[in-house]
Amino acid sequence: MPHFSRSKFKMRGNVQMLDETGEHIEYRGIAFIQFRTEWDDSARRFKPMTDEQKQICEDLHQQLADAGVELGVTVSQRVPGIEDVREYPKVMQFQLMVNDPQGYTPAPTPAAAPAQSYEAAKGGGNGW
Repeated sequence: MPHFSRSKFKMRGNVQMLDETGEHIEYRGIAFIQFRTEWDDSARRFKPMTDEQKQICEDLHQQLADAGVELGVTVSQRVPGIEDVREYPKVMQFQLMVNDPQGYTPAPTPAAAPAQSYEAAKGGGNGW
Protein backbone atom coordinates (compact mmCIF):
# COMPACT_ATOMS: atom_id res chain seq x y z
CA MET A 1 0.00 0.00 0.00
CA PRO A 2 1.44 3.43 -0.92
CA HIS A 3 2.46 5.72 1.93
CA PHE A 4 1.62 8.86 -0.08
CA SER A 5 -0.79 9.33 -2.97
CA ARG A 6 -2.92 11.72 -4.95
CA SER A 7 -5.81 10.05 -6.73
CA LYS A 8 -6.20 12.67 -9.47
CA PHE A 9 -4.08 15.44 -10.93
CA LYS A 10 -3.55 17.00 -14.34
CA MET A 11 -0.33 17.82 -16.17
CA ARG A 12 0.24 21.50 -16.80
CA GLY A 13 1.62 20.79 -20.24
CA ASN A 14 2.32 18.00 -22.67
CA VAL A 15 4.98 15.74 -21.22
CA GLN A 16 7.24 14.27 -23.86
CA MET A 17 9.43 11.21 -23.49
CA LEU A 18 11.72 11.86 -26.48
CA ASP A 19 13.08 15.01 -28.13
CA GLU A 20 13.12 15.62 -31.90
CA THR A 21 16.35 13.60 -32.25
CA GLY A 22 14.94 10.58 -30.40
CA GLU A 23 16.90 11.20 -27.20
CA HIS A 24 15.17 10.82 -23.83
CA ILE A 25 14.18 14.14 -22.25
CA GLU A 26 15.26 14.60 -18.63
CA TYR A 27 12.99 16.17 -16.03
CA ARG A 28 13.53 17.32 -12.47
CA GLY A 29 11.43 16.13 -9.55
CA ILE A 30 11.18 17.92 -6.20
CA ALA A 31 9.08 17.50 -3.09
CA PHE A 32 8.59 19.40 0.14
CA ILE A 33 7.54 18.29 3.60
CA GLN A 34 4.85 20.74 4.61
CA PHE A 35 1.61 21.23 6.47
CA ARG A 36 -1.56 22.21 4.64
CA THR A 37 -2.46 25.64 6.02
CA GLU A 38 -5.51 27.85 5.67
CA TRP A 39 -6.14 29.84 2.51
CA ASP A 40 -5.68 33.60 2.90
CA ASP A 41 -8.19 35.30 0.55
CA SER A 42 -6.59 38.73 0.91
CA ALA A 43 -3.08 37.46 0.05
CA ARG A 44 -4.46 34.93 -2.46
CA ARG A 45 -2.23 32.15 -1.12
CA PHE A 46 -1.97 29.72 1.76
CA LYS A 47 -0.92 31.12 5.11
CA PRO A 48 2.68 30.40 6.14
CA MET A 49 3.39 27.49 8.44
CA THR A 50 3.90 28.27 12.10
CA ASP A 51 7.39 28.02 13.59
CA GLU A 52 6.31 24.79 15.31
CA GLN A 53 5.12 23.31 12.02
CA LYS A 54 8.36 24.34 10.29
CA GLN A 55 10.38 22.67 13.06
CA ILE A 56 8.37 19.45 12.73
CA CYS A 57 9.09 19.45 8.99
CA GLU A 58 12.82 20.05 9.58
CA ASP A 59 12.90 17.24 12.16
CA LEU A 60 11.20 14.87 9.72
CA HIS A 61 13.65 15.91 7.00
CA GLN A 62 16.57 15.09 9.30
CA GLN A 63 15.05 11.74 10.28
CA LEU A 64 14.52 10.79 6.62
CA ALA A 65 18.12 11.75 5.79
CA ASP A 66 19.49 9.84 8.80
CA ALA A 67 17.50 6.74 7.81
CA GLY A 68 18.76 6.94 4.21
CA VAL A 69 15.31 6.55 2.69
CA GLU A 70 14.09 7.72 -0.68
CA LEU A 71 10.60 8.26 -2.09
CA GLY A 72 9.58 6.17 -5.06
CA VAL A 73 7.13 8.08 -7.26
CA THR A 74 4.92 6.53 -9.93
CA VAL A 75 2.59 8.51 -12.17
CA SER A 76 -0.13 6.43 -13.80
CA GLN A 77 -2.69 7.44 -16.41
CA ARG A 78 -6.30 7.14 -15.27
CA VAL A 79 -8.23 5.22 -17.93
CA PRO A 80 -12.03 5.43 -18.12
CA GLY A 81 -13.62 2.03 -17.67
CA ILE A 82 -10.71 0.54 -15.74
CA GLU A 83 -11.61 0.34 -12.08
CA ASP A 84 -8.57 -1.53 -10.73
CA VAL A 85 -5.93 1.18 -10.21
CA ARG A 86 -3.21 -1.45 -10.52
CA GLU A 87 -4.15 -1.74 -14.20
CA TYR A 88 -3.58 1.96 -14.97
CA PRO A 89 -0.56 2.31 -17.29
CA LYS A 90 2.54 3.82 -15.70
CA VAL A 91 3.72 6.93 -17.54
CA MET A 92 6.47 8.02 -15.14
CA GLN A 93 8.45 6.38 -12.39
CA PHE A 94 11.36 7.85 -10.43
CA GLN A 95 12.89 8.15 -6.99
CA LEU A 96 13.32 11.30 -4.93
CA MET A 97 16.45 11.29 -2.81
CA VAL A 98 16.62 13.16 0.50
CA ASN A 99 18.76 16.29 0.22
CA ASP A 100 21.38 17.03 2.89
CA PRO A 101 19.47 18.81 5.69
CA GLN A 102 22.57 20.82 6.66
CA GLY A 103 23.57 22.22 3.30
CA TYR A 104 20.65 21.23 1.08
CA THR A 105 23.04 19.66 -1.38
CA PRO A 106 21.03 17.61 -3.86
CA ALA A 107 21.49 13.87 -3.50
CA PRO A 108 22.95 11.86 -6.40
CA THR A 109 20.55 11.34 -9.29
CA PRO A 110 19.75 7.69 -10.06
CA ALA A 111 18.92 6.46 -13.56
CA ALA A 112 15.25 7.01 -14.33
CA ALA A 113 13.00 4.07 -15.13
CA PRO A 114 11.56 4.18 -18.67
CA ALA A 115 7.97 5.25 -19.18
CA GLN A 116 5.45 2.60 -20.18
CA SER A 117 3.07 3.23 -23.05
CA TYR A 118 -0.66 2.68 -22.69
CA GLU A 119 -0.58 0.09 -25.48
CA ALA A 120 2.22 -1.88 -23.77
CA ALA A 121 0.37 -1.90 -20.45
CA LYS A 122 -2.93 -2.79 -22.07
CA GLY A 123 -1.47 -5.86 -23.73
CA GLY A 124 0.98 -7.05 -21.12
CA GLY A 125 -0.49 -7.50 -17.66
CA ASN A 126 -1.31 -4.84 -15.15
CA GLY A 127 2.03 -3.01 -15.20
CA TRP A 128 2.87 -3.61 -11.52
